[in-house]
Amino acid sequence: MTAPTVVGLFRHQARRRPDHPAIVHPLGTLTYADLDHASDLLACALIDRGVTSASLIPVLFDRTPALYVALLSALKAGAAYFPLHPADPPQRLHHLLNRISARCLLTDARPAPWLPDPATPILRLDPLSALLSRPSFDDRLSASGGRRLCRDVVRPAPSDLAYVMPTSGSGGRPKGVMVEHRAVANLVRWAGRRFRIVPGDRVMQSHSATFDASVQEIFGALAHGATLWPVGDDVKHSPRRFLEWMREHRITHADLTPTYCRLLSRCGPVDLPDLKTLILGGEPLHGRDVLAWRNAVNGDHRLFNLYGPTEATVTATCHEIRSARPDEPVPIGLPITNVEAFVLDRNGHRCAAGDIGVLHLGGAGIARGYWHDPETPLHADGDLYRTGDLVHRGESGVLTFVGREDDQLDIHGHRVEPAEVEAALSSCLGLMDVAVAKTSDARLTCWFVPNPDNPVDVAAVRAHARATLPPALVPHRFHARENLPTTPTGKKDRRALAESGRSASD
Repeated sequence: MTAPTVVGLFRHQARRRPDHPAIVHPLGTLTYADLDHASDLLACALIDRGVTSASLIPVLFDRTPALYVALLSALKAGAAYFPLHPADPPQRLHHLLNRISARCLLTDARPAPWLPDPATPILRLDPLSALLSRPSFDDRLSASGGRRLCRDVVRPAPSDLAYVMPTSGSGGRPKGVMVEHRAVANLVRWAGRRFRIVPGDRVMQSHSATFDASVQEIFGALAHGATLWPVGDDVKHSPRRFLEWMREHRITHADLTPTYCRLLSRCGPVDLPDLKTLILGGEPLHGRDVLAWRNAVNGDHRLFNLYGPTEATVTATCHEIRSARPDEPVPIGLPITNVEAFVLDRNGHRCAAGDIGVLHLGGAGIARGYWHDPETPLHADGDLYRTGDLVHRGESGVLTFVGREDDQLDIHGHRVEPAEVEAALSSCLGLMDVAVAKTSDARLTCWFVPNPDNPVDVAAVRAHARATLPPALVPHRFHARENLPTTPTGKKDRRALAESGRSASD
């Protein structure tokens, strides 16, 4: 089957299994036929308002059924979607929308005082917009809309934009990464094969649409006839309840960050007999995290460590974890299908096996560029995207993440790589998690989470640091915490730690 866009992949499944559940949510269930029909109708409403392949449609929803209708409708109208997070501050929402010329905004009934142009049309969907005997998303939708579906709903081209993903920019100002249909299609077809996603599987959807991992969750399921099970933030806020939710709903595929995985591991032991695949990604993964998970969770499931910047369409490399050592990082693996990976030195020459260099990516997954930002080229090194990530290539070609070029800190004239410090401290027995950052007084500070079953104190962690690190890399302060703060996407929030100021332990 040749289906070069996610719309084509989804339509194929909707034709083959119209009555199969596509979305299961406490508000109700959408079958593939429901989702196809609802998104067709909303796509017509968008086209009626002049939406074309050059349009960008802002989408602001929680993980309710309406979110998936909105995403597919934007794609079916030939446009790209631009996800917004409902919890974002009004100032950020205003800034993001001010950078695009939106034909309309897709959202629910919440007020939108942060719109830069109050005249922007708003199409409001109720939380469950599948009950379309009377379209609930727009009472101005013409009665002829349903009769014009075959003519109006378009087939996007592989080179058309599928989405623009907001991501952090220089100076803390967000920018948008433009990703084409062919890149998304390459990703989801690879994911379906690698993770063995088939009809009947229950794929958890836990990430916000503003986190690019959601693209792999959502379309990886819908492109292969599986069922999406969105999990609410109220469940995610309780790791123990989250595990119970996974077991109750017999989740087969889950995607987590290593930080959240560590929190879940502390809630074991638990049985997850239906889980077939656990995907970890978004930040560095250590062997001790894998061993903690395996000790806490019973079940015969496969583990994967994924790596990929937003500019490379979610996933660029993959490593299936068959074994792990507690004192070593887990490799990020080899490139996925149709993606190339090169480890280059500062002069642009390929590094020999065993050397550390900057990872450059090429091939089908590379994004088109940044939205309305020509002064920030994506392809700074010819046809390759320079990730800024430092990696080690083993003899077999397997890659291991080492750290970031731009994460280097200057501490009293010494260059300090936080990832190197964290990796050394992670080998200290009795630690669940660790992070280092430079505080406002230019001192390197370490925050760590003791293992409640075998806790360590500040003195023990300091002694371990002095035994494993050069003097210049030993943090000045150490502070024990029950948990490390996380960003909305579930990653360690080092900025929040750094802004917390002086630690209580000098």
